[in-house]
Amino acid sequence: MVANPEMFSSSRVEDVVVNIRDFQTAGVVAHARGCQLYAQRSGRMDVMGKRVQVKSDYLALCVEAMQDLVDVL
Repeated sequence: MVANPEMFSSSRVEDVVVNIRDFQTAGVVAHARGCQLYAQRSGRMDVMGKRVQVKSDYLALCVEAMQDLVDVL
């Protein structure tokens, strides 16, 4: 921000930085399936020959984190 202030809409770090959690299984499964994170469902499924489980609470946290990022943008 100091070197290129014209690239940012705010001078406060808190206004332009978003903490994104590790997407763990939810994000990996969505990526492997070519599925949008918002369209990913919780539950057990086969991904690349492996049986995996996406927990609904973890999926909800991932979606919430992405929405926080979009809100800042």
